[in-house]
Amino acid sequence: MIMLATLFTGSINAQDANMKRTMLFTLSANEEIYYGEYFVLQQLNQNRFACIIKDTVKKTYIFVFNGKRIVTGDRRKYFSYIHLDVHYLNVHEENGYAVEYNLQDMGYANIKGKVYGPFDEHDGDSHLVFAKDSEGNPDCDRFYYRKTENGNRNYYIHCNDAKEGPFDEIRFPEKTSAYANSEYLYLLAGKWYAHYGNGNNKMTSLVYGYMYSENGKWHVNINHRNSRGYDDIENLHFTESGQHAYIYKENEKEHVNINGTESRNYASVSHLRLIENGKYAYIYGENGRGHVNINGTESRGYYNIENLYFTESGKYAYKYRENEKWHVNINGAESRGYDGVWYLHFTESGKYAYEYRENGKYHININGAESRGYESVGYLRFTESGKYAFWYKENGKEHVNINGAESRGYDALGTDRYHSFYFTASGKYAYKYKENGKWHVNVNGRDSGNYDKSYEIVLADDTNGSVYYPNNDGKIYKNDNGQETEYLSSMLWANYRKPAFFGNRNYDSGTPPALEIYSTEREHSLYSSYEYEYVVVDGKRHGHSPALYAWYDKTKNAFVWNAVEGRELVLYEYKL
Repeated sequence: MIMLATLFTGSINAQDANMKRTMLFTLSANEEIYYGEYFVLQQLNQNRFACIIKDTVKKTYIFVFNGKRIVTGDRRKYFSYIHLDVHYLNVHEENGYAVEYNLQDMGYANIKGKVYGPFDEHDGDSHLVFAKDSEGNPDCDRFYYRKTENGNRNYYIHCNDAKEGPFDEIRFPEKTSAYANSEYLYLLAGKWYAHYGNGNNKMTSLVYGYMYSENGKWHVNINHRNSRGYDDIENLHFTESGQHAYIYKENEKEHVNINGTESRNYASVSHLRLIENGKYAYIYGENGRGHVNINGTESRGYYNIENLYFTESGKYAYKYRENEKWHVNINGAESRGYDGVWYLHFTESGKYAYEYRENGKYHININGAESRGYESVGYLRFTESGKYAFWYKENGKEHVNINGAESRGYDALGTDRYHSFYFTASGKYAYKYKENGKWHVNVNGRDSGNYDKSYEIVLADDTNGSVYYPNNDGKIYKNDNGQETEYLSSMLWANYRKPAFFGNRNYDSGTPPALEIYSTEREHSLYSSYEYEYVVVDGKRHGHSPALYAWYDKTKNAFVWNAVEGRELVLYEYKL
């Protein structure tokens, strides 16, 4: 969390005569802009933005949308921090927000200008739950929440502006569910129903069950039948066909309960898997060794077992260590021993891939086909259809292998797991690399960029494999198969929800956050750091506060940046 409230009461210096200053928002006394999960968003020429401000005296947070104070939240009853979550945000849409907040120990939501609540306060597991649209973003027309009334926990749902309930529980169906075409699932009188709209409700085979603690013991309630008390319960599973399973601890031993049938005592149990037809798999410890149980068939004891896969068709895979060597077991077929095994992948259809080390070299095994040895390999990707990608090092150069097609050697690859190398389910890919001192992005085989810095990339589309990333000019670009287009000028959002834009400022602790951008052909530069209360353009200082964010506008040949000066959120435009 970074707070910024630079005091400033002076006027713009004479050296800034060609600089335009626009005041976007004025903070009240004791307020400061709060930097947490997301920052300031804005689009050039429209002055649209959203932010959260904090009242340091009242200890409240205020959500601001395009200059208007929309929501105020206070401190949660049982926690030291304030709860205000932004589920949906689009500054270019009228009332383009969905904000959940706490007020006087109750939960509320403002969704596109409409206030909902009160409902139970946020206590670590949000009671405001949204359905997801086709791209995985919150669907603001479908959401539910929990509300305690007369001692009962009731659930209400808002679906296309119609309120339904109370119900005992509500779920949104998964895309792979047999009830995927229903709007929602609800529990009433111990039975689950699927709601398909227009009053069309159908009873399902879903099992009603939950865990609860009473008098120091843990119990499981399945269809209103309570288990005896256990010392602990883990991995409670239910399937759409009515199967259930869980791990429980009793008298210092662990057991597995599969549809009411209890296993013998084990020293430990983990990785319980249960599928629709009632078949199961789990790992257990006994006599100092680890074993795998597949539908009642138990393996011999191993020193280590990892990466247990168990598919809906009953296929399985895992890796294990025996006699100081690592092996891979694919549906009972055991590999030879390796010095090490990493990145084991196993698909529903039974395809597999893994990385291994042998005789000092690293290899990739794709469905039994083994690669040659490399100096190093990593970040193996593998899809359900059997497509694959990985990077490797050879003769001092780094390469990418996409389905057997090997790239030329690069000086370096951006190979952090989450923001540098993407390989989608459809086989599309994107990665960044360094060559001749410059950074580039390869999207589906086409190269773009000539960047001074290594910027993180964000997957935009699983199907097309397009990506977003910032550029030297401080803007966000979308890249489709090598074609760059400006996405939204100066958009900055450091949230884990899509789209996760983060700009090119470094917020790592221990290093003062710095921002450096350039005009076309690097003719002009802008630099700003929180160490200094000004911005440097072409070696001269400007303004009275560091930039929150900055970008280069090619059409105006100008640097533009946001800053907080005193109690004002401002926009600077400096023509070059």
